[in-house]
Amino acid sequence: SPTVKFRDLSAFPAYDEYVEPVVNKLEKEYFSELLKLTGGNIKLAFERARLSRNTISRKMKEYGLDKQGFRDPA
Repeated sequence: SPTVKFRDLSAFPAYDEYVEPVVNKLEKEYFSELLKLTGGNIKLAFERARLSRNTISRKMKEYGLDKQGFRDPA
């Protein structure tokens, strides 16, 4: 059987070095825009995103997003 030669992968980044930062950036932008459009209303946000309230709350905490910062000043 033929011998398989592997290419040098030392310069190729691991998943968490390459993909996760991109996903995190997109998620933060998504949740920021969602909260801006809903005026910080979590109920509207999770209904529109089709995610659970817990998921929205966890993502807000993960990305340092505070619903108060998205409310329209009265």
